[in-house]
Amino acid sequence: KEKQQEEINAAYQAKLEDERRIIRETFTTEGAEPLNPRSLSLESAVYLLTFIRLGASEDFTHIEPAQFFAERLAPTSSFTTEIIRLLSYENLITPHPDSSPQAFEFEGDEITSYYINRVMWNISIGNNIEQKKNIINELELMFKDKDWPRSWAAESRPLWKKIALEECLEYLEISLGEHNFSINPGEKTRLVFDNLLEDYSVAQAYNLIWQGVKDAASFYVRQQVTRSHAANYAINAIQRKAERGLAEGWEYKAFRRNFKCPQSAVSALFFNTVLQIGEIGFSVPPRLNE
Repeated sequence: KEKQQEEINAAYQAKLEDERRIIRETFTTEGAEPLNPRSLSLESAVYLLTFIRLGASEDFTHIEPAQFFAERLAPTSSFTTEIIRLLSYENLITPHPDSSPQAFEFEGDEITSYYINRVMWNISIGNNIEQKKNIINELELMFKDKDWPRSWAAESRPLWKKIALEECLEYLEISLGEHNFSINPGEKTRLVFDNLLEDYSVAQAYNLIWQGVKDAASFYVRQQVTRSHAANYAINAIQRKAERGLAEGWEYKAFRRNFKCPQSAVSALFFNTVLQIGEIGFSVPPRLNE
């Protein structure tokens, strides 16, 4: 039995070494062209700097797997995935050759896929550490001094609204969960909150969500419907309250951030460093001209 176990362990170690070889041969940390930060969209620039701030090693040789970040990258898991995929698609980050084999799926001598939360990343914005450091510093200064490319001004409000929408969905999920309801936000739910954020802040949306979920909980008990039906009722209730408030000139009280969903890293960087408006981004609707 001991001999059999030794053979199993040896075979496992050999498999790991073979997988590490495949990873090293597939990915590299060399040869990236120097990035011009001004060539990036505002969205990509914000995501890249947030990702680097959260996970980069002290010498910028790699970024830790997202599953080990000390803070949340984005308000929702789907938004986190979207951010990492966009950075990867634009080749701003690439899988690091020293990543764990457990982050990959193999078929023979080929990598078929990898888990974006588990893989370690290379910062693919320059061909040496000094170059990467200078580019990151240039990006930091562009935000600090508001020395933006002309196109970024028009991209600011859509990104504000996008982050705000995800913060609403995060609080919706928390609120529904407190009543053992759940929902997988699709296009209908996103459209409701997209329209709502034309007139309300995230802080006011929190109030509307709280009221809508409370009404849904009462509806669930009163009508003895399914939990799924009750969750959908909550979305309709939120929409009705928002529209009636506008029609009758109501002023919904602004809630504070909920301790169960603290501000994410991408939200903090965008409102504090990029727009430099702090919590105003939470307490007013996404309107840059006000």
